[in-house]
Amino acid sequence: GAKLGPLHVPTHLFFVITWCSDKTADLRDCDPHRLLASAFLLPNWPFSLNCEAPERTIKENEARVVDVEKLTGLSLYRALPVYEAVRLRTSLPNDHWRTFA
Repeated sequence: GAKLGPLHVPTHLFFVITWCSDKTADLRDCDPHRLLASAFLLPNWPFSLNCEAPERTIKENEARVVDVEKLTGLSLYRALPVYEAVRLRTSLPNDHWRTFA
């Protein structure tokens, strides 16, 4: 069989969550200025290993969307008007994600 190289496991996982503040069922129907986003760079290990509450770990690993883009090489929100894309990419971390808890 083919000899494979070493298995590479990422140290972190990223999540970018985008939603409409109007609670629109489909993001395509949302007015771009009503969009909100949260981004996270979470360590790739079980939270319980460090004896820290999961909510605290999530909060401490919140990031800007632009940080995720820089680390991954992705370019998000390209279909949005420039101002709205910049707003979503550069928004500072916030507690919007608690809306889903």
